[in-house]
Amino acid sequence: MAVSEAAEAPSRRRLHVGATARTAMAVFALAVGANVAWAVPWGLLRPAQRVSIGPDGQAWSDAAALAVQFPQYALWVIVSSIVAFVVSIGAYRRSLAARNLWTMAAVVFSASIGALMAFDLGNWLSTVAHPMPAPQDIEPGGSVEIALVLSGRVGVLAAAGIAALSYWVSAWVTESESGEDS
Repeated sequence: MAVSEAAEAPSRRRLHVGATARTAMAVFALAVGANVAWAVPWGLLRPAQRVSIGPDGQAWSDAAALAVQFPQYALWVIVSSIVAFVVSIGAYRRSLAARNLWTMAAVVFSASIGALMAFDLGNWLSTVAHPMPAPQDIEPGGSVEIALVLSGRVGVLAAAGIAALSYWVSAWVTESESGEDS
């Protein structure tokens, strides 16, 4: 009885990664990397919030420090949306073989995760740059500077929406351009 060569060779399974999966992995790495790259200086350079301690121990925040929260939040939304736009257009233009709904979903997911990582990294780095002093070090009548920590991750919807919209518009414009050539 002859044994075939296929039976003698150990069975090897090759992982076949399609164009969509390769594009999704590249988009994820790019979105996270770009968002982390701008979140580091954003978190470290974010201004501190001055908190004054009254003689009775009650704490109140400076009104000027509270006015900084919205511009910092807006900066996060705008820059995360720009990163999402660039990643989305780049994914569409560079991956001819992977222009489909799954790639668009990967772009939206990656833009969202990148924006969330930038938000959390910026908040964490802000607390590292401006740590909370120990309670025994705070004197009544004095003031301390603490980290300006942002809240409200709902702004991630802007990055996801920009990513989806720009990918979809790219597909629509490409289809209409190819239709005019006929």
